Amino acid sequence: MSKSLIFIKILFSLAIIYLATAIIIFTNEITETRKTIPQVLTTIEQFEKDAKIKSILLSIENTTKEIKAVRETIPKILEEIEKVRKLTPEILSRVDNINASIPPILEESKKIRGSIPPILEELKAVREELPAQITKVENISENIDKISTKMVSGAVKGTVKGIFTLPKDIIENTSKFLTNEKQ
Repeated sequence: MSKSLIFIKILFSLAIIYLATAIIIFTNEITETRKTIPQVLTTIEQFEKDAKIKSILLSIENTTKEIKAVRETIPKILEEIEKVRKLTPEILSRVDNINASIPPILEESKKIRGSIPPILEELKAVREELPAQITKVENISENIDKISTKMVSGAVKGTVKGIFTLPKDIIENTSKFLTNEKQ
């Protein structure tokens, strides 16, 4: 056999040994991985429980629904904003008109404030005079019987006098009227 053939056979044998070693190492790694898979799954389940992934996913779903609802209301909000923008010049005009009317109102209030002290003085005078007036009213109410008796007797007296003098006055007035017609 030739040296090159022996060399090729040795190289081939080494390659087979290397392949066999790689297969054995690979098999050991797969076995180790297979042994750790339940532990990894348990860790994932524990993480899922601790992290509450289901509740987070549910929360994300609810948030997505709320965002969708908000997106649906955005055009309405934009329409309202546009209406407010159109009304803004009118509102500003009214505010300017109100601002323009404030100085005359302030001037009027100054005049009114100036008239308050004399009113207060007059009110004070009325308060001072009030007890005397109340005393007069009390005297009148105490003497109302006397006053009403005098008034009634005067009214009766006047009525009786009127009854007796009425025919005389009628005759006199009629005669004056007739004499004036003849002339």
